[in-house]
Amino acid sequence: MTLTALALFATISVAHNPAAFSCAANDAASSAKVTLVAGTIDANSADLRALVDGALPTDEDQPSANVFFQANTWGGRVRFDLAGAIDIASIQTYSRHPDSRGPQVYKVYGSDGTATDLTPSSKLDPETAGWKMIAFVDTRPEEGHGGGEYAVTISDARGSLGRYQHLLFDFFETESDDAWGNTFYSEIDVVQGQQAMPARVRAALLESWNAYVKYAWGYDELQPLSKKGKNWHSESLLMTPVDSLSTLILLGANDEAEQAKKIIFEKLAFDKDISVKNFEITIRLLGGLVSAYQLTKDERFLELADDLGTRLLPAFDSPTGMPYMYVNLKTGKTSGAKSNPAEIGTLFLEFGTLSRLTKKPVYYDKAKKALVALYESRSKLGLVGEEINVETGIWASTASHVGGGIDSCYEYLLKGWLLFGDKDCERMWKTSVRALNKHLADNARSGLWYGQVDMHSGKRTAAEYGALHAFLPAVLALGGDVPRARKLEDSCFKMWNLHGIEPEVLNYRTMEVVHAGYPLRPEIIESAYYLYTYTKDPKYQDMGRVFFDSLVAHCRTDAGYTTLKNVVTKEKGDLMPSYFLAETLKYLYLLSAPETLNFNEVVFNTEAHPLWKTK
Repeated sequence: MTLTALALFATISVAHNPAAFSCAANDAASSAKVTLVAGTIDANSADLRALVDGALPTDEDQPSANVFFQANTWGGRVRFDLAGAIDIASIQTYSRHPDSRGPQVYKVYGSDGTATDLTPSSKLDPETAGWKMIAFVDTRPEEGHGGGEYAVTISDARGSLGRYQHLLFDFFETESDDAWGNTFYSEIDVVQGQQAMPARVRAALLESWNAYVKYAWGYDELQPLSKKGKNWHSESLLMTPVDSLSTLILLGANDEAEQAKKIIFEKLAFDKDISVKNFEITIRLLGGLVSAYQLTKDERFLELADDLGTRLLPAFDSPTGMPYMYVNLKTGKTSGAKSNPAEIGTLFLEFGTLSRLTKKPVYYDKAKKALVALYESRSKLGLVGEEINVETGIWASTASHVGGGIDSCYEYLLKGWLLFGDKDCERMWKTSVRALNKHLADNARSGLWYGQVDMHSGKRTAAEYGALHAFLPAVLALGGDVPRARKLEDSCFKMWNLHGIEPEVLNYRTMEVVHAGYPLRPEIIESAYYLYTYTKDPKYQDMGRVFFDSLVAHCRTDAGYTTLKNVVTKEKGDLMPSYFLAETLKYLYLLSAPETLNFNEVVFNTEAHPLWKTK
């Protein structure tokens, strides 16, 4: 038989044992689009999807379970479009028939997406259109052309056949003298390389960063579909460069990190007559600058952070000490008396670290006072509501949950204790998590969730859980309750798999989507990273592969990654938020390459900027 492997280190193995082949569990072809490019499928053949359905025929002559081409023809050309470009560890093909339709004769080509013609006709050599031949397989016996069972595996000594997004198979007739000489193909599996995740995520980071540089350089964020930049305010605050920098450094993207540093030092200034959201600017910019200083020791980052921190301080000048939602960076004028626990209580790590680094107690004291004031406003059940007036301390909404508007205030109680050794934070965290577990935890038929109740009565008011809620498994694990964290992450994973990517909000009793958007959120990935760190259970890294593959399949564009308007229809939005680079890609990378950072030496702020303990 002829077995020609064109890839430099590729090898082809053939098995005739009926038990030798089993469908791959990590088959990237199972979600591929399969298209007939040339040739004619026989009228008795199964649909092309039979090639990737993960099912093998039960007997030797079973046309309905196999794909084969019309008699007396050369064969056919079939294209596999994978969800995204992947490192392929092996390609497996299976055929079975007692006569001449058993042996396999085919060529397989690959393209990373750059081939100039993705539908080359049968008369065109794919290599002239930019396709790369991977292998030429011919399993016919040297004497005679009998049937049998053939399980062919194309692999590579290095562990990867290459990185491809499209595969092209030319299936040839096996016996010109036999009117039925076209092989019965039962299954084709494409096995993705299991050790390639760090490289894949790093490639996605560079792809996203370069798209920002090309289409939105100097703006806050990129709109990938429009291919233009977008600012939050009348002037840019370089949200993406600052927010991305810690990720670029940790992932070893040195040239790109230098690009970010250069524009930050040349262009970033805060003496601007704009009213900004204290919370967002704190977690993204202040946190990013402080983390960048700790990573690089470049004093210019600390100077920028100190200047920004000073300009944000007027936000805390309310009668209760809880900050206003908005503050003008130039005038110090504040606005937004109605705020929420997340925007009030998610400032302590950034201001506290800035205080330690600059030796200015005012930063620590103001942010902690706000956190304590919020805690002291909790109900008798130990819960906070959804909206509070920072001037009066009166709750405007008594809905209590762990989703958007509340979520990270609990996170910062625990992390304030761990980062600063603050005993008040320890006490407030332990009291608060007991209240959450008692009143919000909901053991539904679909799993463990944390729903919504009234903060005063504890009456359950909604069975909703979503992408932002998915931070909680990480925080529970960090706080020592790994068993509960594991159960909750299992529920989160169900939510993700319901439509192939998680919705913003789900009704966990009916398992129906309430809010269908997906704005590239990181929280479920963050939780998988924390749980892998504590348990070393490989299932969390497997989750990471699912998360990343979903992002590639549904959110990738030709200019970075974008949000989804609807996870059911997969309709795309037009924004690549800065936190996609700061958080989503960082946690995906750390999950696949945890040795990158010593987890026990840092505490991540809610924007995934690592902060080191300082005295």
